[in-house]
Amino acid sequence: ARLGSQLHHPNIVQIQDFNRVDDVYYLAMEYVEGVDLGDLIAWYRNRGKPFPPGMAIDIMLQSLEGLGYAHEATTEQGEPMNIIHRDIKPSNLLLTRRGTVKIADFGIAKAATNAYQTRTAEVTKGSLAYMSPEQITREAEPKACSDLFALGAVLFEMLSLRPLFEGDNVPSIMFKVAQVEIERDMDEITARYPDLESVLLHALAREQ
Repeated sequence: ARLGSQLHHPNIVQIQDFNRVDDVYYLAMEYVEGVDLGDLIAWYRNRGKPFPPGMAIDIMLQSLEGLGYAHEATTEQGEPMNIIHRDIKPSNLLLTRRGTVKIADFGIAKAATNAYQTRTAEVTKGSLAYMSPEQITREAEPKACSDLFALGAVLFEMLSLRPLFEGDNVPSIMFKVAQVEIERDMDEITARYPDLESVLLHALAREQ
């Protein structure tokens, strides 16, 4: 909440207030009238209709605007906050009735500055199918490219109407994410949207 309250951008859901009453914490956020991207993807999937590629690109560009702002945010002293969302997924991308994308749930965001640090809990946070390899293997701390990886997975899901990483159980999904096994999955994207292949491959690369 502390991190999110310092972010003010049209593509980020604003935190209006956070406090505690007795032992109960509350968070008041901007009300967004519209739909989350997960529901919108499901709408097209259930009707057997392709997700409009132009809309997918617009959603990505607006999401990048919001993430770029958060990644480059600084403290009042001008120190970089290095905020990483760590939970980019369709349900956290809200679309207003006017088509504005709002990134929600900066509640588990991580920041590391000279002023303060927030650490991840031992329990893995975020949504497995959209995590970056380093979040699965813990070989490195999540960074800005971790959010870009997740956004790439979201773009893939919009274009294919199915998650990039699927499996019968948690370990199988974790293995696929850690290995970034996407070659076979890219075939259908290349055939239908050749101009977006390089965008996806860049976003889903281990190093940005």
